[in-house]
Amino acid sequence: MRSRLPLAYQILALQVCIVVLTAGVGLALGLWQARQQLDVQYQQRSLAVAESVASMPAIKSALADGDPAGSIESTAEEVRRSTGASYVVVADRNGIRFSHPNRALIGKPVDESPGVVLAGHTWVGVQRGTLGDAARGKAVFQGKGGCQMCHKAEGAGGTSGPDLSAVGAPRGGRGLVQAADPAAIERSILDPNADIVLAFRVFQVTPTSGAAVRGRLMNQDTFSVQLLDGSENLRSFLKSNLKEFGFLPSPMPSYRGRLTPQEVADVVSYLLTLKG
Repeated sequence: MRSRLPLAYQILALQVCIVVLTAGVGLALGLWQARQQLDVQYQQRSLAVAESVASMPAIKSALADGDPAGSIESTAEEVRRSTGASYVVVADRNGIRFSHPNRALIGKPVDESPGVVLAGHTWVGVQRGTLGDAARGKAVFQGKGGCQMCHKAEGAGGTSGPDLSAVGAPRGGRGLVQAADPAAIERSILDPNADIVLAFRVFQVTPTSGAAVRGRLMNQDTFSVQLLDGSENLRSFLKSNLKEFGFLPSPMPSYRGRLTPQEVADVVSYLLTLKG
């Protein structure tokens, strides 16, 4: 027959459970309240940017003419840079996009109904939309995805993979500026071998006698191969003395199946906020 705990111990255990439960509920409510306050702040900031863009004569004129010169996209990018917004989407009265960080979605209808706005009211809220949730994406990047082990972002992370600190920044020069491509970022997550930055491609040579050597390809011609090995030593090999040579697949695993589609969208959204 098992002995029962003294009544005093039972009361103590119950009190501990009540304290832990109360603290847990208080923490959850605190986090929820902080998230709500943060959402409100960003909503008001987004509303100010939206009202500013909507009142711009250049935007009004371009929308009225159907934007034949494609000026709305460049204007939206200028506004995004000057305000620090993650992106600026401009749509007409029919809800058709004229600007979007994913250029494949330009010319397509927005996910939200424009009815409230067309009725003369402003609207703010949290929408998952087509880009996911950047805050959740950051959590996946630093946690479940393990991305920070190899990639640097926001001043922290590994260096064995490309530095992603400015992966969301616009690219281009000579007056031609192009926003970061969400589709390309998603492709690099799901199919890392599709587009590897040359500086991070691993080249391997296997001599006819001796161990294989891996490193960064510096040069190759008809007769020889030069690479920088793992110890930063420049090595030169005659192709006639090699059994095989070539680039190795990306060391980064595909996250297809490792992350859910929503988690991938969230990570893409987070990466688009990294502008250096």
